[in-house]
Amino acid sequence: MEKRLNSNHLKIIAIVTMTIDHIADLLYPSFPAEPLPIAMHIIGRLTAPIMWFL
Repeated sequence: MEKRLNSNHLKIIAIVTMTIDHIADLLYPSFPAEPLPIAMHIIGRLTAPIMWFL
């Protein structure tokens, strides 16, 4: 049995990454130049390409 990503898996990944990005906006509103908020925003930027694909 093959394990593949289907559209529902991609939607869940997009929702999780978007949530991480929004949490970064709430916790770090002024976009500080620290590694954690930058990493959270980079993870959140994965949402758009996933949604465009779908």
